[in-house]
Amino acid sequence: MRAFLGILALLLAGCAANQRPWLHPYRPTTTEGGFTYCAKHHIPTISVIGYHSVRTHDRIVFVHDYSPECEKCWQDSPNRLADDAKFHRTKIHSVRGRITFCPLCDADYWHCYGGNRSLSDEDVQQITSLVMQYPQFHKPILRIFAVYSPCAVVIGGHQEHVGDVFSDIGLEKRRGRWIVAYPISSHRIIAIGRDNL
Repeated sequence: MRAFLGILALLLAGCAANQRPWLHPYRPTTTEGGFTYCAKHHIPTISVIGYHSVRTHDRIVFVHDYSPECEKCWQDSPNRLADDAKFHRTKIHSVRGRITFCPLCDADYWHCYGGNRSLSDEDVQQITSLVMQYPQFHKPILRIFAVYSPCAVVIGGHQEHVGDVFSDIGLEKRRGRWIVAYPISSHRIIAIGRDNL
């Protein structure tokens, strides 16, 4: 009985610390000098304008991916962009607002979710040449990683300061050549190390 009461007390304490835990998945962060850092990558979280699911007093839309890959990859990338947040508006993600995440966790998550596939040196060279042809893609290239097969994502620009802009582009390999699968989108950082959760 004492063990049960102890567990109950811990759960209640957790709920008291976070009044709406269903809106805020566990995200291990540290705070130093007033800035919030990803506990895994030790870099400040970044915030951009995006879209999230409905979070009002009268209505809440729950968004969660229940696939086995999601569970495993989420644990390894605790501060990735949550399921209830997207860069672009969708039927579920319909409310414009600030979304906060660790960019390295987000890249790690999608790479893990895609099966941790690797790209050959030839793939990387071809992808780099293709992306550099687009003047609207912000340089330098920060990350190139495989997601699913045969797809890849490239992220470029800067992600260190308020006002920095980064771009992402999705590519797909067809008949041995990489082509654009989804167009370039760019995002301006509006806050660094300020968690909005």
